[in-house]
Amino acid sequence: MGHKGSNAGPLAAETECLVKLLGTNDPSKNPRGDAPEKSSSARAITLPAGTPVKVLLFAPMYSKDYEKGNVGRPIQFEVAEDAVVDGATVFRRGALAVGHLTDFKNAGGYGRHATLEFTFDTATAVDGQQIPVTGEIQQIKGGPTSDQLQSTAEAQPTLGWLIKGADILVRAGTGYDLAVSGQSLIQTGTN
Repeated sequence: MGHKGSNAGPLAAETECLVKLLGTNDPSKNPRGDAPEKSSSARAITLPAGTPVKVLLFAPMYSKDYEKGNVGRPIQFEVAEDAVVDGATVFRRGALAVGHLTDFKNAGGYGRHATLEFTFDTATAVDGQQIPVTGEIQQIKGGPTSDQLQSTAEAQPTLGWLIKGADILVRAGTGYDLAVSGQSLIQTGTN
């Protein structure tokens, strides 16, 4: 399988894993998620604040794809598994969840690493409502900081601009634990 040192094997295994994790649903085209196996009778459910919702990053985030003006840019996630309240599904696997970029800095000279910061906004319930969710603000910094490189950059300003910091790659399928941030009334049993 390929030449010595090829990454084809691990890349194929990672791709297969992502397909299983993320499925074939595109949450932007089907925001309510995977269709239910069987329809249940329609009923109103009170979705309590704090209801857990697990989400996965839909597409990879690479710091080179962002600019300072991208703060506020939406980030798509998909619900990782059905969320059930009182025996009724309130969020389906594959449903759209959305967050947004809150801060960004490019990698730069003098060993300055890229940073990305984002937060979570909503998840789409089975009835199509955008339900506010909350999760820990994600602050991601590229690469390990090398004190030796940093001190070299500071001591040798003429060389410092040559020492570039690391970029960031957040892989598709990275999981996050969220919670519903307020009580809502959901109509279940709708397709």
